[in-house]
Amino acid sequence: MSKQDRIELKGVMSEGYGIIPKKVMKDKDLSIEAKAIYSFIASYSGNGNSAYPTVEYITDFLGISRQRFNKHRRLLEEKGYITVSQERQQGSQFTHNVYTIEFIPTLRFATTEKPTTEKPTTENITTNNNTSINNTINKNNHQEKDIALFEKWWKLYPKKTGSKKKVRTKFDKAIKEVGEEQFFKATEIYLKTQDEIQFICGPEVFINQERYSEDAIETNKQIVQEKGRKQVGNFKNGHQEVDLNTDYEKSLTEKLGF
Repeated sequence: MSKQDRIELKGVMSEGYGIIPKKVMKDKDLSIEAKAIYSFIASYSGNGNSAYPTVEYITDFLGISRQRFNKHRRLLEEKGYITVSQERQQGSQFTHNVYTIEFIPTLRFATTEKPTTEKPTTENITTNNNTSINNTINKNNHQEKDIALFEKWWKLYPKKTGSKKKVRTKFDKAIKEVGEEQFFKATEIYLKTQDEIQFICGPEVFINQERYSEDAIETNKQIVQEKGRKQVGNFKNGHQEVDLNTDYEKSLTEKLGF
């Protein structure tokens, strides 16, 4: 064929063409956008393996944003189907991308995490397992302690009404808020304000009304003191003054385990 001879293609082939491997089209890990980008690049490479279309050119004809293009182009790179490099024109600051289609794809950037260069050791595995076991044991012990604490309070609180499960949830929250010592102290002082169970509020009401708060404790202390003074005045005899407030406190304290 002489230098003047040439081959002219007509129809859809007239503007150029490329080869698209079935492997790429059948790869289920690739998005449809990634396959479209690959097809576009391949169509510009002809029967070679390099193409030079700009990003603006590709995104314009594919009708996608630059951000979307970069996202799915990276997927092609990670799968090893293409390699992207930059080429600077001589005497100019302008650079353009060169897309190279890899005939033998090599998986790259299989993970975003930096691979460790150290070999896993039995010691590390054992340590991790022990840590997990210890955490589980500590969690179970903590839960058992919480249950035991609630059961102690539930057993000692003389009036048991409402849902025990619901009360337990509110009890745990209150204990975390003010601590075990203040909560039980508040319970002890409140119970001293009442002589009969029928006048004691239910456990859920006790918590809802925050009768375990410092203000409630001070108020109930005053009630107990006033109650004690009245009892002492009512039960005097000619030989001995009986301080029923002291006896009441001692009895209730023994009952509550303080």
